[in-house]
Amino acid sequence: TLTSSVNELTATSNFVVPTGNTDDRIHCRTAGSIRFNQDLATLEFYTGDEWRTVNSYTDIGRGRAVIHHGSTKIGADVTDANDIIEYLNIASLGNTMDFGRLSVNRYYAGRSSSSTRGIFAGGQSSPAKRDTIDYVTMASEGDAIDFGNLSDARRSPAGASSSTRGIIPGLDTTNTIEYIQISTLGDALDFGDLTNTNGSKGTACSSPTRLLYYSGNTSPDSSLVEFLTIASKGNTQTFGDLTFTGNAFEGGRRTTSASNQTRGLFAGGYKNVSPYTVHSSINYMTISSGGNATDFGNLTSARYNASATGSQTRAIYAGGQGQEPGFARVTFIDYIEYASSGNALAFGELGLDASLGNANSDSHGGLGGY
Repeated sequence: TLTSSVNELTATSNFVVPTGNTDDRIHCRTAGSIRFNQDLATLEFYTGDEWRTVNSYTDIGRGRAVIHHGSTKIGADVTDANDIIEYLNIASLGNTMDFGRLSVNRYYAGRSSSSTRGIFAGGQSSPAKRDTIDYVTMASEGDAIDFGNLSDARRSPAGASSSTRGIIPGLDTTNTIEYIQISTLGDALDFGDLTNTNGSKGTACSSPTRLLYYSGNTSPDSSLVEFLTIASKGNTQTFGDLTFTGNAFEGGRRTTSASNQTRGLFAGGYKNVSPYTVHSSINYMTISSGGNATDFGNLTSARYNASATGSQTRAIYAGGQGQEPGFARVTFIDYIEYASSGNALAFGELGLDASLGNANSDSHGGLGGY
């Protein structure tokens, strides 16, 4: 039964909305329309421009982090790309367990995830760069499956997402930003550009609506954090600065980040001027507002190139590289409670010394909302 101009709907138990697959959506184009998508197993609504998924995400029963090791070879910036994926339960303490393998050995892969899928995009298997995008099903163990491709063979450790859209900023040494729809398969599309044209090897975190990006290697704005609105397309804008200040490359390089829905944490890094001091500092920013970062505390040890992710309550920093001599890779996993300022605590260990990797979670800060 079709009814127009309904001002009020009263139902004592339930009512049924239109149901169909993704292809059926073209037959219902009125702004405000609501339907159940059988392909995605979720409600969705039409904005007048595009269909958007209603996120029914809940934190109950979730809390898994999936970590790609990236590189496991000991030594200063000598890379040995690998495909190893491990996982852990964020709510507990302990060591990682085997999850599976990526489709291609590589390091410096970007990341994004929904509550069901984890994405690893691009990367490098020295000397070749990769355009590969893989996905894994977060709730199960197994090898990654082909998702699509980036627009070109590139590396980027940055990436974050809402529950539906993955954003991959700062590809290679460019200011390019690309995006994907996590619930589908296909190639990445152009999103816009970073304000900072000199950055690379960056890090990103998100709330359900907004992404923060910090370059891992940039001059002269070595402490600049940028932001974008995930649901729209366009260029980034200036958000604020981290406390890792300095001239040219003296800011924190190869810092990594994690977030819940309100706070973004940026931790670790090193100054790219002799003697290349590695630091353990943790900064936080309130994602919904602009402004400079505030000191939070310190990691359990000074390091850079860690893999970071988290849940709504706890951030995880795994592996990375430490101080001289050798900038050796480590197995340490730290955890940080978002709600309080303070130092990180020991969580457990990775199966191997690792850095240059990345991590996804089924309960990170980008999930929730629409």
